[in-house]
Amino acid sequence: MSQLPGPFHLLPGLQAGDRPAPEILARAAFCREDPAIRLLLETADQFALVLDEAFRIVAASGPVLEVLDLERVDPVLGLTPGDLFRCPGTTTGCGGMEGCQACGILLSVQACRREGAPASREALLPPPGEFMARATPLRSAGPPLVLLSLRDIGERKRLEALEQFFFRQVLNLAEGLEGTVRILLAMPQDTPLLIHQLADFTEQLTQEVMGQRILLQAENGSLQVEFRDIELSEILESLGAFFRNQDVAHRRRLELPLHPSEHFRTDPALLLKLLADLIASAFEATPVDGTVRVEYLREEGWRRFTIRHTGALPAGSAAGVFRRSPRGGMRLGAFGLKLLAERYLEGSLQFSGEADGGCFTLALPAPEPLEEAGACPGEGAVPESGPVPPEHPGLGTVLVVDDMKVTRHLVQSVLAKDFRVVLADNGPEALALAAAHPPDLVVLDVVMPGMDGYSVCRKLKSDPRTVGVPIIFLTALLEKAHETQALASGAIDFITKPISPEVLYARVRNHVEMKQAQDRLKDLSLQDSLTGIANRRAFDGALEQEWRRGIRSRHPLSLIMGDVDFFKRYNDGLGHQQGDACLRRVAQAFAAALHRPGDLAARYGGEEFACILGDTDLDGAMRVAEAIREKVGALHMDHPDSDIGPWVTVSLGVATAMPDRRAGFLSLVERADQRLYEAKRGGRNRVAGSG
Repeated sequence: MSQLPGPFHLLPGLQAGDRPAPEILARAAFCREDPAIRLLLETADQFALVLDEAFRIVAASGPVLEVLDLERVDPVLGLTPGDLFRCPGTTTGCGGMEGCQACGILLSVQACRREGAPASREALLPPPGEFMARATPLRSAGPPLVLLSLRDIGERKRLEALEQFFFRQVLNLAEGLEGTVRILLAMPQDTPLLIHQLADFTEQLTQEVMGQRILLQAENGSLQVEFRDIELSEILESLGAFFRNQDVAHRRRLELPLHPSEHFRTDPALLLKLLADLIASAFEATPVDGTVRVEYLREEGWRRFTIRHTGALPAGSAAGVFRRSPRGGMRLGAFGLKLLAERYLEGSLQFSGEADGGCFTLALPAPEPLEEAGACPGEGAVPESGPVPPEHPGLGTVLVVDDMKVTRHLVQSVLAKDFRVVLADNGPEALALAAAHPPDLVVLDVVMPGMDGYSVCRKLKSDPRTVGVPIIFLTALLEKAHETQALASGAIDFITKPISPEVLYARVRNHVEMKQAQDRLKDLSLQDSLTGIANRRAFDGALEQEWRRGIRSRHPLSLIMGDVDFFKRYNDGLGHQQGDACLRRVAQAFAAALHRPGDLAARYGGEEFACILGDTDLDGAMRVAEAIREKVGALHMDHPDSDIGPWVTVSLGVATAMPDRRAGFLSLVERADQRLYEAKRGGRNRVAGSG
């Protein structure tokens, strides 16, 4: 027999001594005296209620009275089923029972959450679930009555959800195993990398199967604990392997403790299930680029595993972590994990939360004497990363965007030997990663939930930071229309699924090499061949761009113009080769004085140089100009024909403006040039400036 989804609550103010209306009592007496109705209620093994024409209770089955802890039906006579369920509609009457007189109608009644349930009974009652209600008219010579029977289908649906998730996980892992084996056969030179991936997939598959077995056995009450001696390092290694390729760990880090070798007795499968679900829950609460840290501590009589995560918690959420949840899903939930930890492993599971994170603590009894002192929690922590690639330049950076974990990691396996591979599982995340650090190439799935590949491609091509990044589409769509749409949206190539490792690697490498060659040509076209800094063409483009940015941001823009003092005399006296060497060293001094990535030093022409300083006021620009002047003087390059000293010096003019659409950026160049001539007329080897 199934139980109701929480203790029934009578309406406030209704006591057992309250007397129902006479017509209710009359119908209740009829039910007691009618042999058919009495037999029906006495033999019912499920929840059954007899209702009158106004849907008021006039009789109830034994299971209902048992849950209500009543010996007689009198206290509930005259109530509606909604009153027992604390239905929100009870203030205006039980609207959920409309139409119940029609024979054979099935109603789905969603039970409301328990309110104020006694703590002593909470652990004995299942969470709110879905019920199937069958309303059947009772055909008799007496008053019109309806038999309402309730059957709990929430538990069945929860088990179905668990099974569906389990099979989806197993199939996903099986695809990963199959795909990795295919790559291994096609690219045997990558055996070490792929063997590790095969081991990770196999570990995940094993843990999924064992975890599902624990869930089913816990559901039907047949779970048997199998204590044996285990090695702590085995548990930690299994956890690291399990989360290395898990979606929940994507762009997050898992830190596991480094601890001396030790043995203790427990059920390893159950312990792994508990720790894996706790870590997964911590990952779900951790923001991108955050860390989940597992700590281990031995103390007299106990071993404690602590799982810490960052990420703000909703106010008051910590207090309800271990309440029963009505939702099915992929794991038991915190309540189920607490039950397993305390009932089967004889330990305890606690949670503490703060505004910036939370902490699960699993304590297991350890009656044997300690042999050695344990390490401090987290000491020597060695990070086990999720699917984040190693930091190495290789042949370039490739951003892989696909909502299927298996596809992402297959592409990563093919490319990781020679490329830095960055993974994203959706369009918005891919756009954010590409904007922050533009890759050399994007491998992009066409069909994704939310933002599809075509939309991602168009946004990448409309962003100045990523407009030049080549895009290869991955697609299982073979129609010409899809190929045309892919190329029209800005892609340079496409690869059909299932993926051929050789084709994928060759096309990625070719396109990356072409892109890098184009970048080198572009750099050369914007670089001064003598000094190595930006040339006049690059200066003009950068100044126009910074002017437009300043108009949008309303931030000041500063420009420094500099000129080598008496350079014609220097060139004539020491020769052109020495003059070229002098210009190269002066250019280096200009560049060395700039410390922000957005600032630009350029050769403006001849012996003239310029610096563009975005979001910089006059005081800041004057300090940079003075630093340039000092750096050039500190080079101590002999100048045999200077009127102001024995060394090569520079004069500098500084101008600052608030960019305006009416003025144009050339006005800033004119003002900086005027300040440069003021510095020269003022005696050279000095800085002149104005706002």
